[in-house]
Amino acid sequence: ALIGCKLPKSNPKAQIRFRIRGKWLEQSTENYLILPSGNLQILNVSSDDKGIYKCAAYNPVTDDLKLEPTGHKLIISNSSSADFHILYPASSQALAIPQHRPLMLECVVSGLPVSYVHWYKDGKDVLIQNRWKLFHSHLTIDSVDLSDAGSYSCVVQDNSGVVKYVNYSINVLEPASISRGLQNQLVSWGKTLHLSCEIHGNPSPNVTWYHNGIPVHLSSRHFPSGNKLRINQIAPGDTGLYQCLVNNGIGFSQSTGRCHSQAGKKHLIHFFSYPIFL
Repeated sequence: ALIGCKLPKSNPKAQIRFRIRGKWLEQSTENYLILPSGNLQILNVSSDDKGIYKCAAYNPVTDDLKLEPTGHKLIISNSSSADFHILYPASSQALAIPQHRPLMLECVVSGLPVSYVHWYKDGKDVLIQNRWKLFHSHLTIDSVDLSDAGSYSCVVQDNSGVVKYVNYSINVLEPASISRGLQNQLVSWGKTLHLSCEIHGNPSPNVTWYHNGIPVHLSSRHFPSGNKLRINQIAPGDTGLYQCLVNNGIGFSQSTGRCHSQAGKKHLIHFFSYPIFL
């Protein structure tokens, strides 16, 4: 059985609790699972589970507890495996998950035991990969990697061959990073300086170039283009600190270098880079 509970928007994320026959349930138990969606799944349903269920959202910062006014009345009736359903999710889902976070893909099924539930990634049995595990009918992983992006299906098939399924589309978010930063170069006055940063991230990072803390804009000599910056006819005014800053809302990183001037000679530009995560 499934008791629905819509999570309110809050920061930090609200903690879900359920009021069951006058008692509070704050954590999952052997028969009651409080799912990441906020819903309550009841396992091995019996007549003892009938009654009124109310969900509540608790904010640990403000100590505020909001209880839904009406609740849900659970009525127990006999069911047949000839009539099974995927109770949650009711339709396909698209999720964006930050890299290295734990993840549970929910699939609440009524009318059939867990043994009839199978999970596939891009058409292949996902449990062949030892990183994914089955928790009742749900698919779980401790730490999402970039390779985990793709299409997942919860497929349920009964003995008569009737098949029902629901799909998840998983996009794994990667903080912006610089794998190869600004490189040391020798330049002479009047020549062209080429700077570049090799960047990664999902979504694709935005790149901003700085010279002495001021953004570099397109001009007759300055040509910023994504992860590359070209400066024509290097002059003494071009000395100083250069930065390549990448940001995609998940994290940002920068590579920094200083151009030292020395009249009449080539100039060695030293660069270094380091990541900063949001």
